[in-house]
Amino acid sequence: MSRRRGDSPCCIFLPVDRLTPRPQPAIDEQILDCETVMPGKEGDAVQLQVVTLSVKSPEISRSFYEEILGFEPDMYYEPTQWQSYRIDGSGGFGIAETPDLVRSRNSDIINFFVDDVKAMWCRVKDRVEIEADLARAPWGTYKFVIRDPDGFCLGFVGTPSQ
Repeated sequence: MSRRRGDSPCCIFLPVDRLTPRPQPAIDEQILDCETVMPGKEGDAVQLQVVTLSVKSPEISRSFYEEILGFEPDMYYEPTQWQSYRIDGSGGFGIAETPDLVRSRNSDIINFFVDDVKAMWCRVKDRVEIEADLARAPWGTYKFVIRDPDGFCLGFVGTPSQ
């Protein structure tokens, strides 16, 4: 079942024709024919493309992500007030306006790897709502968890520089 914009407060799906002004070619019916595809095998690679969080106020959230966390803005899409941020690696992160957002507190979390987790902790700890203080994880890295203005848990993981 595919979801459309408005079906879920966590995701926004934009039609391709709204993202690119050029006409789209007709769908090749052969690409939709699943009978000719070899079945996938266990362990096929899956890569994260982008995570978009719905936010009530883009202005408040942009201030939080840019001024407090230091995220660098990337692409912006005006119709949905979707703002993406530069993230190292192949995945992406963004926020989009959902004016009627009602979020219940839960423990869902998005973890970000940072080069110097202690420096990040020292920079933000007095300016954010802390869910979990900086501490050593059982697997050897260090991590802290905060909440953004809409209540999303954000974890920051890494090793402290000396």
